[in-house]
Amino acid sequence: MNAHPAQRRRRGQARLRYAAAALLALLVHGLAGLLVVLTGSLSGERPAPRPQVQKAPLPPVAMRPLTSDQWQKNRGPVPPSPEQPRVAEAKPPPPRPPEPPKPEQRPKGQVVDVAPGNR
Repeated sequence: MNAHPAQRRRRGQARLRYAAAALLALLVHGLAGLLVVLTGSLSGERPAPRPQVQKAPLPPVAMRPLTSDQWQKNRGPVPPSPEQPRVAEAKPPPPRPPEPPKPEQRPKGQVVDVAPGNR
């Protein structure tokens, strides 16, 4: 069950073809990268330097002590406590009865009947 000699030769040629394609691809990519580097570094114009923006100096920060009462007050809205009486919530207005449907108006002019799926 040995392979025919022509088939063995084709396998070897296929491997050689793949190796040559990989080598050629690496060579072309390397040349393209070298071309990009050379054209970027040999251009006569340099980009204009960015102007230096002077930032205003930040004012110093001072920390001051807070009492626990001030801390609690600054934390945000206070949830209602059970000791405070609750304000009666406003009742929503009663729902309006639905409006009676308006009678369908017949269009004026010529009426064209269409297929049921295209209405």
